[in-house]
Amino acid sequence: MKVEKGSSQKQRVSPGGGGISYKSKRNKWQVLPRVNGKNVYLGHYKTEEEAREVLTKFREKDTILE
Repeated sequence: MKVEKGSSQKQRVSPGGGGISYKSKRNKWQVLPRVNGKNVYLGHYKTEEEAREVLTKFREKDTILE
């Protein structure tokens, strides 16, 4: 997990291009993949596993991801 100094959020580099990050202010995982150069907000989830499941289902449905 990559954490930047002075940042209130932890950036997680995920296999397959990312799309998941932990938001410490909300204490939740955010799913925000990029499609055709634009962010697609898919919500906040209590666990990383829930967030990964949502991202996986989205990627299976939309195969043109960056």
